[in-house]
Order: sequence, then C-alpha cells, then structure tokens
Amino acid sequence: DGVIAIGECGLDYHYARKEQHRLRQHIWFLYQLNLAWKRKLPVILHVRDAHRDALRILRHHPARKLGGVIHCFHDSKEIARQYLKLGYHIGIGGSALQQEERAKDFWEAIAEMPLDRILLETDAPYICIEPWCSLPAAAGTITVFEEKKDLISLEPGGIYQNHWRIQVKNG
Repeated sequence: DGVIAIGECGLDYHYARKEQHRLRQHIWFLYQLNLAWKRKLPVILHVRDAHRDALRILRHHPARKLGGVIHCFHDSKEIARQYLKLGYHIGIGGSALQQEERAKDFWEAIAEMPLDRILLETDAPYICIEPWCSLPAAAGTITVFEEKKDLISLEPGGIYQNHWRIQVKNG
C-alpha cells in the first residue's frame, strides 16, 4: 500500500510538561510501535531529551527487531551505542549541526558510528545550517561534515562520495 515505515514517533521532553503529558506520549509511542510490529515496518523515531525512557521502551518491545532510524540524533556516544546495539540507524544533520556549543559529544559519537549505520538528514526546509543557507539543505549538511572530516573516520573518497553510498545503501 506504499507505506514503508511508521513515523515520526517517539518521545519529546524538551519543553516542560506535566507528567500526564509524558504518560500520554508513552501511550501513543506504544500504540505506534504496536502498529509498526503489526505491519512489520521499521520506525522513524523522534526522541528529544527522552533517550532513557525511549530506550527502556524499545528494549522491551518486539518492534525493535524491525529497525529504523533515530531521526536528528544529537547526543553522546553512549546513547548512540545503545541505539546501534538495538539495530537502529542514526540520522544526523539538521539542528544538531547548528548547535556548535553542544557539539563535542555529538562529534565524538559520530566518530565511533559505523559508516553504514549513518544517515545524513537535513530537516529541510525548516533547518538552515549557517553559513550555507544559500545552498540546498543537503549540500549544507555535507559541507559541515567535510569540514569536520578530521573528527570522523571515513573511507577513502571523502564525505561527498560516501554520502551517496550511504543514501543508496540505507535510503
């Protein structure tokens, strides 16, 4: 029927909310994971400031076996390792590349990720990565990664060639 994944779904604790709101998020997250399991589809996960709870839920839900993507990941290598261990791909780019002051843990996490488990994202047209706002969003994302190549272990060919290989294999 043309549906290839369930998402974005997940947990978002970024804004202060009442506990009842978090409970409602948990209920809907479980509903969406159940739907993914029933349809045998991977999930695209939006997890913001809620990795502990999201990982706890995913570890105990059979939908984790279907895989998916952690959309717009921006956290530590320890958190990335846990998602990778569960079989997820890590989506990086967008707002994560805008926040240079919080980026040290993020770049350390990327340096340890297997290249075939990374997906470059843009969150276009909502995210503009300075100073490349005049470029198409994907080009801005790749430019940032090319500039950070000394922090990332890449196979020969640079980020540009690997970007296309990653998209073809994972996209």
